[in-house]
This record gives sequence, C-alpha cells and structure tokens, in this order.
Amino acid sequence: PPMEKPGLYLVYGALRRNEENPDQPLEMTCSFSAFASMCLRQAGVPHETILADTHHKPQWYEKRWFKELPESKSATFPAIIRVSDDGTSEFVGDSAAVVDA
Repeated sequence: PPMEKPGLYLVYGALRRNEENPDQPLEMTCSFSAFASMCLRQAGVPHETILADTHHKPQWYEKRWFKELPESKSATFPAIIRVSDDGTSEFVGDSAAVVDA
C-alpha cells in the first residue's frame, strides 16, 4: 500500500459499481469510514485516504488487522495507520477507536 512517507492514513471502505469489472474505480461507500473522515476534517487533522474494497479486502489489510486485533471476528472499516519518521507504524482499527484516536 502507498504508505511510505510519514503521516496519517485513513483506510476507507469502498466498492465498485460493477464487481465483475475490476478496472472500475473504487467509490467511497462505508458510512463508518465517512464519519471518521468527517471527524478528521473537522478537527483539522491532515491525512491521506486509501480506498480498500470492502468485499475483497486487501491481504495486507486483513493481515495487519488480525495482528493488532486478534480477538476480532472480521476485518472492518475504517482504520487509521500512523507512519512515523523512522518508518514504524501504528494501526488503529474499528470506527469507535479511530474516532477516539
């Protein structure tokens, strides 16, 4: 995923209008992600948004989710990833935790 530079990244749940056409762009569809995005904008927190397919979750996302939240039954959206200057990162999943972070 494109998270090489330091900063805050919001992983936003999205879908394609036609799942059978993988060339179609992802569109923001997750209401929980929309709320998190609105909170970040309202608070003036600079961030970048990464769209992730809610029906076909990226492998990197599920791997990171279950590493950080092993008690979860499924990986959901949104999530926040903070990348530090030294390249380390912190993962915050679940919409309530994202808004609190």
